Amino acid sequence: MRTLTLLMLTVVAATGLREDNKTLLKEIVDHVELMLEPRSGINLDQYVKHVFPEEGCSAKHFCQAGKVITNRDLSFTMLRRRLFAYANHSGIRHCSVRTSQEDKMGVFLTKIKNCCKKLNSRKHPE
Repeated sequence: MRTLTLLMLTVVAATGLREDNKTLLKEIVDHVELMLEPRSGINLDQYVKHVFPEEGCSAKHFCQAGKVITNRDLSFTMLRRRLFAYANHSGIRHCSVRTSQEDKMGVFLTKIKNCCKKLNSRKHPE
């Protein structure tokens, strides 16, 4: 009986985690869309480190994106907190950014949004 109860709790917890991640992805998209609006006041022409590959993305890239915006105007926004929360929920606790390539902030935010949509469309996002 204990084994069955533990198995059921594991299934419920794993399902809840996937739903939490889907909610975080949706919230990240919402924040990015607000920031991409011209009235947001964010300088979309500033350069930031390039962390998203041309193909594919993962929770590690959200962690790196959070690190990138830590030293920018966006460091105190909910976007940064949500990026780190998604990475933490996915098991990524630490990351580093090792690149010399850069993107404009507008491109960077669009890549975050596209990555969220891609991960959200998967049956079981990370």
